[in-house]
Amino acid sequence: MGTSTTPWFTGYAINGWQTGSRKAYKRDVVNVWDYKDLVMNDIRKLEPRWYKYKSEVDQLTNDHYMRTRFNYHLGFFVEDLPDYVKDNTFSFVSDYEIASLAIVGVKHVDERLQLIEKHVPVTEYGVGSVSGREVRISYSKDFQQMDLVEVPVVMITPTSPDAEFYVKNADKSGFTLVSENGPMTFNWVAMAKRVEKTQVIEPPKDILEKIRVPDEKKQLMMKFAEPRSQQTLKLLRDENEDPSQHKTLRYMPNK
Repeated sequence: MGTSTTPWFTGYAINGWQTGSRKAYKRDVVNVWDYKDLVMNDIRKLEPRWYKYKSEVDQLTNDHYMRTRFNYHLGFFVEDLPDYVKDNTFSFVSDYEIASLAIVGVKHVDERLQLIEKHVPVTEYGVGSVSGREVRISYSKDFQQMDLVEVPVVMITPTSPDAEFYVKNADKSGFTLVSENGPMTFNWVAMAKRVEKTQVIEPPKDILEKIRVPDEKKQLMMKFAEPRSQQTLKLLRDENEDPSQHKTLRYMPNK
């Protein structure tokens, strides 16, 4: 619809524009994920801007209401974008490709986030004191209810001079501190790694069939996307008639 030199001003569609993306249509395929750092560097350089087009106006006019724009657009300057999201004249932006660029960014962030979540420890801390020989320190209910990989590591910082002590009976609910030379006060920190659980909620079957369509239904519809030969068109007027006398030219396929 339109060209790079004669673009349409705007367009609307109830069901959106569809992009042919079947593997059979494509050549010179490269796995972008092998070069994700390059793509992420390109994303970091992007500077989204609010703007209006020079052909739009700020007041409502009866003659050209489609050109009235009270609100901003959000987007980029095509000059600032990587070449692989531009059209073949390097003058327009492909919506499909800019969306694909965003997906690469989301995948990269998700990968890093999962890595961080697996290695960041959970901690519990507090202060305590021993009035006799030992004291039991219990972790909070939230900490105890975490699915920990192992028993937390406990670090004690005494705040009494010349304290002699050791930790015994450490488990996932708390620890016992033993003082060997009388009363003492201390600060403590317990650190552990939490088991990451991914809860996948499976949709009901009637919904799932619309998310992951069965192969037999896909094959039924994919045949309508197969290339077909275009029939020759025939002009509906006599060859001897003056074409300038026809305000409307109709076409029909030759039989």
